[in-house]
Amino acid sequence: MRALALAAVVACMGCEDAALVGIDARVDDQGIQVDATTPDLGTSDGGETDGGALDSGSDASDAEPPPEAGPDAPPSDASLRPPIESPSVPAPPEAATVDWLTSTDYETAVAASPVIGAVDPPSMGPCAPWPEVTETDGLVICEPFPGGRDSCLGAESAHFPGESACSTVGTACPASGRWADVTAGGATVVFVRRGAAGGNGTEASPYGTIAAALASLGTASPAVVALDGATFAESIELPPGVTLWGACPAQTIIAPPAGMRAVHLLSGSGGLRNLTVSQGTTDEAVVAESGSSLTLDAVVVRGGGHQIVAHGGSVLGTNVIARDAVRASDAAQGTAIVAREGGTVALTRAALTSAARHAVALGRGSVTLTDVSILRTGAEGIYVGDFSVVDSVLTARRVVIEETGLGALFSNSGGLTFDLDRVVVRDCNGGFFILSGAGPSVVLSRILIEDTPGGIGLAMPTRLTDVVMRDVDGACLGAWNTFDYELTRLRFERCSQFGIRTWELSRMIANDVDVRDVGSASVRGAAIEVTQGPDATGGSLRLRDAHVSGTHGVGVDIHTPLADATLTDVVVEGTRSGPMNEGYGIRASDGAELTLDGVSVIDSERAGVAAGNASVEAPLPGRPLGAVSLTNVAIHARASATTGARACIVAADGAHVSGEGVVCTEASGTAISVMGDGSQLELDDLVVTDVGRPGDGEPGVAVRVESGAAATLRRTAWARVSDLGLLARDDAVVTIEDATLSRPGAEPGDEGGRGIWVREGSVVTVERLATETWPRAALDAEGGGVELIATDVEVLAGNPMATGAAFFAHAGATLNLTAGAVRSWREAALRASGPGTDVVIDGLIAEGTGVGPALFGYGVFATDAARITGGRVRVAGARGLAVGTFGAEATLVLGDVDVDGVEQPLPGDPAATGIGAYGGGDVRVTRFLVEGAQTAGAHLVAGSVLELSSGRIGTTPVGIAVPEGSPLESVLFDVEFRDCGTDVLVGSVPQPRRPD
Repeated sequence: MRALALAAVVACMGCEDAALVGIDARVDDQGIQVDATTPDLGTSDGGETDGGALDSGSDASDAEPPPEAGPDAPPSDASLRPPIESPSVPAPPEAATVDWLTSTDYETAVAASPVIGAVDPPSMGPCAPWPEVTETDGLVICEPFPGGRDSCLGAESAHFPGESACSTVGTACPASGRWADVTAGGATVVFVRRGAAGGNGTEASPYGTIAAALASLGTASPAVVALDGATFAESIELPPGVTLWGACPAQTIIAPPAGMRAVHLLSGSGGLRNLTVSQGTTDEAVVAESGSSLTLDAVVVRGGGHQIVAHGGSVLGTNVIARDAVRASDAAQGTAIVAREGGTVALTRAALTSAARHAVALGRGSVTLTDVSILRTGAEGIYVGDFSVVDSVLTARRVVIEETGLGALFSNSGGLTFDLDRVVVRDCNGGFFILSGAGPSVVLSRILIEDTPGGIGLAMPTRLTDVVMRDVDGACLGAWNTFDYELTRLRFERCSQFGIRTWELSRMIANDVDVRDVGSASVRGAAIEVTQGPDATGGSLRLRDAHVSGTHGVGVDIHTPLADATLTDVVVEGTRSGPMNEGYGIRASDGAELTLDGVSVIDSERAGVAAGNASVEAPLPGRPLGAVSLTNVAIHARASATTGARACIVAADGAHVSGEGVVCTEASGTAISVMGDGSQLELDDLVVTDVGRPGDGEPGVAVRVESGAAATLRRTAWARVSDLGLLARDDAVVTIEDATLSRPGAEPGDEGGRGIWVREGSVVTVERLATETWPRAALDAEGGGVELIATDVEVLAGNPMATGAAFFAHAGATLNLTAGAVRSWREAALRASGPGTDVVIDGLIAEGTGVGPALFGYGVFATDAARITGGRVRVAGARGLAVGTFGAEATLVLGDVDVDGVEQPLPGDPAATGIGAYGGGDVRVTRFLVEGAQTAGAHLVAGSVLELSSGRIGTTPVGIAVPEGSPLESVLFDVEFRDCGTDVLVGSVPQPRRPD
């Protein structure tokens, strides 16, 4: 053997009297130093061996001092550490701040709501003289028939709205041949007894016909013609100033000959009282021509095509019954009240019953109804538009419309003004429709619509206040054309298809809206919808203080180009999928824009908020985007073990979702999903908690970004997420700033257990992240083209059952880590694996890896042709290996490495090495300190490369173990050994087992 000078290899940096480190050694025939003393380290547990025999031969005096040592060697101090730049402690993330959360604990988040306002229920009161009924939930209804509507006997009897029972109009019938008590008020009075001869109009000598009485009056005005209880087969041209006064409606009947009118007022004023007009088959019964004014009091009209007609004139009626209107030439035609050519009709306490077509037909003119019931019409109860309507007015106060063949009210002409207050519509086939081209306005207040096939349709400017609709087959409210609609205090219940639907550039403002139970398992519903018309354009909606519940389909659906909606202080809950497999609480698609401010979405079967195409699983390419802005929004998915996947937010097909102050709880499957080229998510102050597995076992993921989508999340808190915090795949781009991320510790599924998982060409940037309790990896970058840039990341408390690395890059991914920290992780702090995988470290602290019943807990290592470079790494409390490589072509090049303590994983598994190169790997470390490794400070096996420079190894049984034939001058450069049982060992020590 010949001596080998080692001064160039091992320098003494702290020996007394400048003596070299004790080199009790000899060299073999190849010039490799063999340590004279070999510690008993046990055997390797199945790992590789060097094949170098350990020699306990020569004394330390056999070795020559290296030429570089001696009087000219630089002085050193044992207290000096090598010149290592320590890694910086990661900056803590800024906490997510959601102003409306009363507490930061997640139990509070699960129940929290940002909604400030309360929904004021509609009130139809004050109702007098109608009875007022308060329902169990505080809803006040003006009930026209509090005990139910009676079926009245006799043509002169009706159940007038607001009254408890049927009543007969007019006075009681006098004795046969007598007249009613006439109140003349200074008028001339003449008497008629049918068939009387030669009379002069006195009670003692009455006229025998109405015509004779009228002829006797001449120009006398005012005048009253008192009729006895008889049927008068006359057609009457009523002179100005004359009133016909019957004995009672049951006995005094005007029944004109066929084809003639009963009463015709050409000019001036006239009246009918206390009588019946029986029109038979004649087209018109009572007509007021232009310039005339006809008063009706206690009048019954039976039969006739048009019963009461204001043809330019006016009709003022009180206590009126009009029934059985039918036209002789067409049994499907017949109208009780007609106002046309500027005519005016005003009815108070009236009953319009069994018209063959309409109860009221309004042309150009006006109709005013007060305490009026409309019952059993063949078509619409009130119809506007037959007569090229312009400048017409309909006013209704306390009106009930029931059992119509078509709508309660229908209009198809412009220039109209509607003012309806306290109107009840029930059992009307076709519902309540107002259709118009360009009317001045519609005012509907205190409206109740029940049990109808349709609700209200609007195509003119409208204001609705205190409206209740329930059990409507179809849409409760539809509004279209370029008009303004203002809605206040609405409650819609059990609308089969839509609660509120608007389109074609209409503009709607709605406050205090409550929509319940829209659609069904077999009929697709939308509680509130803004959609497109024939020109593919949509309107705008401003909704404030609203509650939507129990929809089968979509709660609030905005889906048309150019549509926009703003929801403020709105709750949407209990949305079910319906027949089209939707189940979205709120959705914007097809180019619509949606703004949510102070909104809670609860218990939606598929997603709370969706933007883009309706189908989450199979988005259609090329669809226009939808844009959603969220401010102070809570989405509580309310998933259970038996439900399918439930998401909080879904954005697809180029949709954009942005906002701040968002809470997502109790989702299953994926809580927040962004997918498709051009899709974007940008949220600040986001809290996601309690994301679990649905009944079908799909992994629970907090945020999924995929298929070319992009996401930016600032100030984010994720907690109790079962499987994955963030999954970015298929060319996704994600930026995360200031995030905390944890999971509960339950065993995840096959692909779960990762905090952030980046795959398939995606790029993720993370700044300031604190994460814990992920069993497989806190940050996982997998696949070629993947890039994960992480700065200021702290990883805590690996799951005791963990089998992965805190930071894991593999299969060709790139990981750039700056200022990372791993504390109490189970298996490894950082691992790089696979060809093309590239990890760059600028500051990493790994403390306490291998916690719990771990078999090993490595610090930083590369396997299978992966590459790790960089520096400023501290590994403390590792088990098995602190820094190293496994596998051919694995590379690790680090500077400023501090290894403090490496423990043996388990008794009987003695491998505990600071820096190791195994299986053909290449390790190069400069500026380092290794202390407290229970087996060896450094370990090189045959076929691998290890270069250590400018460092120190201390407090370990073996400073460095190398195989026979390794030239130490290519391994150690300016390295000090201190307090090592053996500084350099040529031979084998137990090596850490390679992780799976």
